[in-house]
Amino acid sequence: MENIIKKIVSEVSEVNEADFDENTELVDELNVDSMMALEIMTKLEKEFEITIPEDQLPKFTSVKEIGKIIMKIKCE
Repeated sequence: MENIIKKIVSEVSEVNEADFDENTELVDELNVDSMMALEIMTKLEKEFEITIPEDQLPKFTSVKEIGKIIMKIKCE
């Protein structure tokens, strides 16, 4: 799952996947802004066939944290 998340983050942020890992801070290190985060969320919803509540968006701090959010939603 982290590989898929990383691929989507890479596409949206235009940062090569090799240049970051699952702990890289999306905002501080990859310069992901709110519009990019929304795009990432939309792509993840389509990829994993889930609905991510908008109040989860501020928690999109890293690939690892996004993975935790998705796992929590999928287990509900």
